[in-house]
Amino acid sequence: MAARLPDGVAVVDAPVRGSVQEATDGRLHIFVGATRHDFDRVRPILMSLGDVQHVGGPGSGAAMKLVVNATLGASIVAFGESLALGTSLGLDQEAVLDVLAESPIGSVVSAKRANVEANRYPPSFKLRHAAKDLRLVAEAAEAAGLDLKEARAARAWLDEAAEHGAADLDYSAVVATILGKEAQVLRGDLYSAEPSRGR
Repeated sequence: MAARLPDGVAVVDAPVRGSVQEATDGRLHIFVGATRHDFDRVRPILMSLGDVQHVGGPGSGAAMKLVVNATLGASIVAFGESLALGTSLGLDQEAVLDVLAESPIGSVVSAKRANVEANRYPPSFKLRHAAKDLRLVAEAAEAAGLDLKEARAARAWLDEAAEHGAADLDYSAVVATILGKEAQVLRGDLYSAEPSRGR
């Protein structure tokens, strides 16, 4: 790519982790792929948007975003499956949520607990976009000769949730699908005018 660029033109890729609220607050996590020289040039601009991390040469930012997206899908599905297991074993949902909030997936549980408890999934990061991101993860893994079973399973859950009417809800609506509450999604019961906070 560098050979095709006009003199004086540089390529910097800088995908982000975060959503509307993080962008508004200047709290995005930004993964920058660039030469060190180009990174130093753009860093002051990017710092106004949030935390900036140089992860390698051009293209590395996009690659790192795929890594992050793989964890996003896995963590929300782990949340849903763990909650489904706990309630099916007769445990109180609130007790399960309290324990999961202190577990390795505690950050996603804390961020999305209110959605799950209210059975409402106003979009902060739409499920259709999360499903698209996991398709990109799958394509990258296949190109690298990897079989990422967990990412594949998470993608299947998100695709199922989208098919059941949750595509334009928050990606955490996959928890409703895992819990067997798809009928509420189809009726539109899970919509709310107030946006949820954070990815």
